[in-house]
Amino acid sequence: MNTEELVDICERHVGKKIAMFTGDYSACSGRANFASMYVRGESIDSIWLSPGLDRRELRYAVAKEPMHVVLSDPEYGSLEIAATADSYIEYYQQHGVRPGLLLAGNADTPFDSNLTKPAMAEGLARVAAMEFHFPYAARASHQALTDEDVAALYDLPVALIAKFRSPAMMNNLAAAHESAS
Repeated sequence: MNTEELVDICERHVGKKIAMFTGDYSACSGRANFASMYVRGESIDSIWLSPGLDRRELRYAVAKEPMHVVLSDPEYGSLEIAATADSYIEYYQQHGVRPGLLLAGNADTPFDSNLTKPAMAEGLARVAAMEFHFPYAARASHQALTDEDVAALYDLPVALIAKFRSPAMMNNLAAAHESAS
């Protein structure tokens, strides 16, 4: 399956069109490191992709942002970008894994209590996008390869490959796969 087919599936799931565009976007002006954005609409959802993304980053973003469309419950969206990013980063630093990998049933533990729902949605979208491009089974089978070799093989950013192949991520993904079986 390619990303066009993924977007088509997401459109059918939510029952409306997803429009992707690039270029200058005033909502993102002045925000360093803002690479892509999902904008919820009544009849059409929009995804903005930064013109500064390289090929590998664009490939990842085109899979990640439609996941936000699927997770588009209003309580999981926020224009409080800084607060969402802070919540996401704090969670990642505490747990060493992306939000969304620890079971939702554990969300009332002290470590998870500060995670905002938008940060959880961001984590879920990132995990889903990586699973789309580089599933857990493939990660497990390529352990002998370097992150650079895997990034070239899957045409994804090296930094993302390294994060998603880290021991903490692989252990949590293994546990998630086991609990799903």
